Amino acid sequence: MNLKTSSIFWFRVRPRWLPGSAARAAARALRRAGLREVARPETFWVAGTRGPLVDGEAARARSWAHSIGVSVLASPSRTARS
Repeated sequence: MNLKTSSIFWFRVRPRWLPGSAARAAARALRRAGLREVARPETFWVAGTRGPLVDGEAARARSWAHSIGVSVLASPSRTARS
């Protein structure tokens, strides 16, 4: 199976004291490399620069990753390697 897909996630610190994110630039670079985004970039919050994830974020991350897997496997553009 030859899947040229991508998804982007990043961690943000609470309280929100760091402005911006690199997600837009990363998404643009992946598109230029020929990859197709299968999900919008997602933010997962951490309590501080060393973590841990804020309550509920690990479950949300698992759900997000699962939805990406389902989307990729259900995609009609999947191709099998010969």
